Formats: sequence, structure tokens, C-alpha cells
Amino acid sequence: MNLQSLWALRLPLAFVAGVVLILQLLGGLDRLDNALGDALLRQQAKHRVPPDDIVIVAIDQRSLEELNEIAGSWPWPRIIHGELIDNLARFRPSAIAFDIHLNEPDYFRPDSDLAFKEIAS
Repeated sequence: MNLQSLWALRLPLAFVAGVVLILQLLGGLDRLDNALGDALLRQQAKHRVPPDDIVIVAIDQRSLEELNEIAGSWPWPRIIHGELIDNLARFRPSAIAFDIHLNEPDYFRPDSDLAFKEIAS
């Protein structure tokens, strides 16, 4: 390439760099990265068989609605999670993991916190 053709590329390259900078500042590149990652994961997951020894117990909208009279509205008292651990223990799981934050004490039901702690320990 000669110097003139490099000079002619400056404007398109500057435009692309400007668009990329604006997308980065507005979070567009992160959203694009997340969307592409999700799409790749969905594509790969279609071809994988989950292990038989792993069970996922999910709390979905239906769970929330069905347990509303028993447990109240979300967030549920910690004793509900404790009872879940207690019932799952009968199956002798190697591990039980929660994907929820229990990082603050339940100020409205401190006895529920204590019961959960006793069951979970």
C-alpha cells in the first residue's frame, strides 16, 4: 500500500472507531457480548446431555403463586428454605446450593433465620 491509500482509509477507520467508542460508552458492546454468549451457550446446550446425578430445584413464578398462602410473598422466610434442605436431605445429596442472596438478616422474622441456620449447619 502506498501513502495515499493509507490516507484514504483514515476517515472510514475514524468513523468505525467513533461508533465503537460510542457503543462502548453506552454499554452496547456489553449487551452485544452477552447476547452472543447466550446464543452460543444455547447452541452448545442443545447437544449436551445433563448428568443424571444433578437435579435443579427452581423457584419460578408458578412456585411463588402456589406457595403464596403458605410462605407469603417473596422473599420467603428462611425457614421455607430450611424445610427444603431438610426434605432434600432424605435423598442424601452431595451438595445443596442456593442461587439467592441471604446476606441480610430477616429483621421481621429473626426466629426464621435461626431455624434456617440450625437446619443448614
